[in-house]
Amino acid sequence: MGFNRFSLPAVAVIMMINAMLLSQGCLEEERIALLQIKTSFGLNDIPSPLFSWGKDALCCSWEGVTCSNSTTRRVVDIHLSFARYDWYPYMEEYWYLNASIFLPFQELNVLDLSGNGIAGCVANEGLPLH
Repeated sequence: MGFNRFSLPAVAVIMMINAMLLSQGCLEEERIALLQIKTSFGLNDIPSPLFSWGKDALCCSWEGVTCSNSTTRRVVDIHLSFARYDWYPYMEEYWYLNASIFLPFQELNVLDLSGNGIAGCVANEGLPLH
C-alpha cells in the first residue's frame, strides 16, 4: 500500500494543525486547575477577564495566563490583578482563597492576585490528592 499524491499533503496539514493547537495548550491538570480558579473567584455579574477562560482548550492563550515556551507547556505566570473588581473597584466584599488550587502549577513563577479583596486563605478544599 503506497501513499497517493494527496495523502502526503493531507498528513502535513494535519500535523501543522496539531502543532498549532498544542502550542497554545497547557497540561490537562493545569487547565482543570485554571478552571477551578475561575470558579473560586465567584464571578456572577461582574465583568472579568476570567469569563473567557474555558471557552476553548487553549489555556495558554487565555487572558492573564502565560506558559513556558518549551515543549512542556507549563503555566509559568498567572496575572489576575483586579479580576474580581474590573468594573467595581470600590466593592468591599472580601473573600478567602483556597491556596491549594495552585498546587498543580509546578513551574509557576509569577502569581498576581492583587486588588481582588483577598482576606486570607482557607484550608485545602476539594482538590483530590493524586
